[in-house]
Amino acid sequence: DLCLKYIRGLYYTWKGFQKRNNPKWARFYLTKQILIDADIALLRVFDCFMDSGSQVILQLYIMLRLGSTSMKFDTLFAKQCLSIISSLGSLAYALSGYSRCWRHMQLTHSPHGWPKGKAPPRLVSWWSTIIQWFWYLFLITPRVLALAMFAATFRSWFWIILVGHWFGMLFWILRFRTIFCISDTTKYNPREAIFEKCYNLVCSYIFIFCYMNLRKGDTRLHYIGFYTIYYIENISFSIIYAIHSAETNSVFKYSLVTFVCVGFWFAIFFQFMYYRFL
Repeated sequence: DLCLKYIRGLYYTWKGFQKRNNPKWARFYLTKQILIDADIALLRVFDCFMDSGSQVILQLYIMLRLGSTSMKFDTLFAKQCLSIISSLGSLAYALSGYSRCWRHMQLTHSPHGWPKGKAPPRLVSWWSTIIQWFWYLFLITPRVLALAMFAATFRSWFWIILVGHWFGMLFWILRFRTIFCISDTTKYNPREAIFEKCYNLVCSYIFIFCYMNLRKGDTRLHYIGFYTIYYIENISFSIIYAIHSAETNSVFKYSLVTFVCVGFWFAIFFQFMYYRFL
């Protein structure tokens, strides 16, 4: 489906170029192109988190389970670190790209959907995308590290906590009443309703790692609520690791705990930069 989306996107781009002297049709194909871009960006997010998200937790879990004494600065260790860094970078890039496409889709597809008296936001610049990339990078990295630290300490409890968080986020997302798969909100379609629930299930899995905007409008309270749960969990996981871990290198152990606690505030700093200045 992703390949077909790319083909359709190229087709709409070509048709828009052909109709560049006709404003009506040029805007029509531009809107189609932006909608396709938003679909591609969302599929890219799903693909990254279903693949790289689980993979990077597994890699960190194995490294922490073996302990710092098994970490030798050789070619294998360098490859492991490169794989982890590239996975984290791709996750952050997928989210920042999705946010950029989501904003463009909102401004072109639903220009009158903003609250009365509130001006619609500006288009996302490349500088904003870069700042967002750092925001998501420092949001996701402490999270996956905290999850790996907890898994390396209490493997059985890890799955219970993970599934509990997953379904807790699912119930929260269901309250958003998303309409991503709904073509007509005035008519009930059982097939579309099932697809919408599957979409919510996948999104709730992504919410294990970070928050992503699913509906237009003010999200300040959503961020505050999610970040509160997110940070409490991260702090709890890191404290449990510090107390119950078999790691003998205290410097290594408490460096990880410090990064989990402090890394989140770097994400908040870049988020503040994004909303305040960009």
